[in-house]
Amino acid sequence: LSETLENKNQIESQISKQIEPVLPHGHIKYTNENLKAKIDEEKTFEVFGKEIHSYSLNGQNFVVRSVEKKDKVGAEFHKKAQKLAVWYIETADEIDLDDNRWEILYIWEKSATNGKTIEEAFIGYFTIFNFQNPIKGIGMRICQALILPQHQRKGHGFEMMRLVYKLAEER
Repeated sequence: LSETLENKNQIESQISKQIEPVLPHGHIKYTNENLKAKIDEEKTFEVFGKEIHSYSLNGQNFVVRSVEKKDKVGAEFHKKAQKLAVWYIETADEIDLDDNRWEILYIWEKSATNGKTIEEAFIGYFTIFNFQNPIKGIGMRICQALILPQHQRKGHGFEMMRLVYKLAEER
């Protein structure tokens, strides 16, 4: 039994060493003691950014919020959220949040609790790189498009592409 336990601990240690580089800075390994505290902390989470679009799919309501570099809460959230890209987007890399040319569009599900509308569920994000095109003016490039797996193939990517095209036409 002790050999089996030791082998399990060695495997866990090897896995931890391999995924450590892609985990968010300051991550913690949850135990029963600190998990409850983290859940309580998440209950007070407030959605950030400027609402720029809303839409409905299959009776559910969603909102898209734009986050700029100066939004410190949004920037901190993105440092964690972009770690998901490594798991779902081949060759994904972190963006430079200090570069003003980046724009991040987040999708949140809106739901009602006790008659009060609350944005509560993170669905995904698009990162947009804005650049100067000498012939056409300002250009926009979608660099990362991440929709969480449980929300894929439901129309969110299509809706976001339509929004980005609309934003590009307006600029």
